[in-house]
Amino acid sequence: MVRLQLPEFTQSFNRYSYCLNNPLKYTDPTGQLFTNFLDKEGNLIQHIDDGSNAVFQLTGKNRSDEYFKFTNYDEKQGGKNEVNVQTVIDFTQDYTRERYTSKLVEKVNKEGQLVKEWETNCNRGTYLIAKSVNSALEQIGAGFNMSTFEGSNGALFASDIAKNLARSYSAVTLFEAQTAAKQGGFVVGGWSSHAFTLNKAGMINNVGAPRPNNNIWNPAYDLPKSTMFYILYLGPK
Repeated sequence: MVRLQLPEFTQSFNRYSYCLNNPLKYTDPTGQLFTNFLDKEGNLIQHIDDGSNAVFQLTGKNRSDEYFKFTNYDEKQGGKNEVNVQTVIDFTQDYTRERYTSKLVEKVNKEGQLVKEWETNCNRGTYLIAKSVNSALEQIGAGFNMSTFEGSNGALFASDIAKNLARSYSAVTLFEAQTAAKQGGFVVGGWSSHAFTLNKAGMINNVGAPRPNNNIWNPAYDLPKSTMFYILYLGPK
């Protein structure tokens, strides 16, 4: 796993000031005109105020196949019976950063030495985001091939995801990738041992070793030369 030393950056606009910087803990109490995200037992995780009646519920046996699946429209909310793909991208990125964090573990290397390495969840986190977004896209007649992210026993290794992306999609420049993400597109990237997505600010939403600024950083900073970006969904027309 390549370890990067990235400079810190600041953002002037905080989307989550209304909930004390913790949108997964503090939810809006009114429950009107929101996309709802539920846990496996049907308990509310978060309301998101976007005018949609869509309901997504966490499904799957474990972290190798978990994702948020579109289940229905809750018309009692009084919104529109349509999905907001950007909402799903935003929420699942936040969810994986909060819950799919990596940890430092001790392992014995080939030389028999005890070493500390990061045990990452970037493959599983990227899988959850991708399949959740695909579930939303299916409601608007779009979508992509999920075999890029999943094997016979759940989420693939990051190296497999990187290979599958290269086989199935044409790589784009960083500028093109960031432009698509800022316009509501779904962009996945990575290198041979890592996978990530871009958020709507064009920043890397990382599920991996802890980094400054809540695992979000500017991909214009130093990255391995083998880093590639792929647009899986161009965004609303």
